[in-house]
Amino acid sequence: MKRWMIIVLATVAIRAEAQQGSDKLNEYCKAAEATGRFHGYVLVKQKGRVLLSSGFGYSDYTSKSKGTAQTRYQVGSVTKQFTASVILKLAEAGKLSLRDALSKYFREFPNADKVTIEHLLTHTSGIYNYTNSRKAFDSLRGIASSRDEMMRMIAHYPYDFEPGTRWNYSNSAYSILGYIIEKVTGKPYERNVREMIFTPLGMTRSGFDYPSAAGPKATGYYLIQEPIPVKAASIDSTISFSAGAIYTTPEDLLTWDESITSGKILKATSLKNAWTPRMNKYGLGWFIDTIHNKPAIHHGGAIDGFMTQNIIVPDEGITVIVIVNAEMYNADEMARDLLGIVYGVPVKLPEQKTEINLPASALQSYTGNYEINPEMKATVKVEDGKLMIAPEGQPWAQLFPESENTFFFRIMDAKIEFVKDGDGKVVKFLFKQGGRVMEAVKKE
Repeated sequence: MKRWMIIVLATVAIRAEAQQGSDKLNEYCKAAEATGRFHGYVLVKQKGRVLLSSGFGYSDYTSKSKGTAQTRYQVGSVTKQFTASVILKLAEAGKLSLRDALSKYFREFPNADKVTIEHLLTHTSGIYNYTNSRKAFDSLRGIASSRDEMMRMIAHYPYDFEPGTRWNYSNSAYSILGYIIEKVTGKPYERNVREMIFTPLGMTRSGFDYPSAAGPKATGYYLIQEPIPVKAASIDSTISFSAGAIYTTPEDLLTWDESITSGKILKATSLKNAWTPRMNKYGLGWFIDTIHNKPAIHHGGAIDGFMTQNIIVPDEGITVIVIVNAEMYNADEMARDLLGIVYGVPVKLPEQKTEINLPASALQSYTGNYEINPEMKATVKVEDGKLMIAPEGQPWAQLFPESENTFFFRIMDAKIEFVKDGDGKVVKFLFKQGGRVMEAVKKE
């Protein structure tokens, strides 16, 4: 009888602890939603128990609808997990080797004999990331392009470094992997992913051509503000391709995480290889890192209007999925905070920042034209007593002062710090978001 009571009491305690964790996760997400910037979906699962699965903000602003676990979202570079897995399955079948040189498949590509499939998988090929060129990328984004057209465009740029010597994230490399898959199998990339992964796992709501996807699906936004939200531009799936074209649902993505972890897709040796970190803590399609001082496997994704972070902790049986459909909130930071809550780590709740008052003369000193690079410029002006900024070709957004030189956005989780020279003259600003810093020099 005593043993039975002990078991019952332990079960009740575990359930109470899980409920407390769910409440804290929901409290955090509600606080993020209250900032007005978070629109998306969160799914957190631990040891078979769903701690949180809910939509926040709007999956579509016009209809004021919330996302569900069956709502389709674009997940950008999370696609790389699927591409890497197809490559590894082909290697398991003896149809290719990770040591194969690129010249075996594309002999005409520059220095192709120096690049291996493993270099492509690990972002150590040195092949230029074509999405770094906004001019090239913007000229292509809505246009269906063939393999030959894309390969010519990628080959146009010089290598960033000698293959195998350094690490540099390259969407180009993962696009080439998709073309290698097609050459090896004689089938379109999308068909390979469906036959090897989507169909066997029952991921029926996942696909590639998002504009043509059936509903329900989320609308991607650059920002959501009154009176008119700014919808994100569409990128043709032949452009994002095997580096970032996949769309899926929170439910399907959870199925993928649990299936890859349990060995339903790859052999144990292949999965171990994929989850062995190389340069920059990157394996084969995943980052292998520590989060809150515990091992974690993760990968993010960003494609116009959408941001995703997908974290799995196999040893703890934890999955954290955050999908954002407005470029106003940091999915990666949020996912890490949610994982911290699961671990019981103290996490600060999101909150609205408080602005201070600055004299008109101070605001006026920041106005002018700024250049981030020859292809990316921004203008700062004062309008009706408000400091406003707009990257070239994009809508105006207000900057709110939190100190004399530092301003924040209400529409996204980012800051701008203006930098002055020894004479007190503004010479540049630093755009800070998600741990990244971008410098913009002021032009006369």
